[in-house]
Amino acid sequence: MSPNGGDTAFPIIVAEWPRNGRELVRIALDYYRSCFTIDVRSWWRDTDGVFKPSPRGLTLAVKHVPALADALSKALQRAELLGLIEPVARSKDRTAAERQRRYRQRRNRTVTEA
Repeated sequence: MSPNGGDTAFPIIVAEWPRNGRELVRIALDYYRSCFTIDVRSWWRDTDGVFKPSPRGLTLAVKHVPALADALSKALQRAELLGLIEPVARSKDRTAAERQRRYRQRRNRTVTEA
């Protein structure tokens, strides 16, 4: 049950990937002390094979997500420029503005060709 009475259960795991053989990194949206949060945390596997949260992580109010995403994007670009990581293959931009621009281009070509 979500805090606003809906059916969404928290936490919502957004992404996770292995950090090493014993740990993984998990990004989740959560609700904590009457506040929606984003949690970026290292999780470790106990002797029963169950993952537990470690104290190593970052929890922020969701209002900080746009600034965090922007900063991570800049860090990715800088790391690629410095050769610290391989360039990431980026998919085509499918934002609403990009779709609209492409639609106008196709429409204008059809009108001028007729």
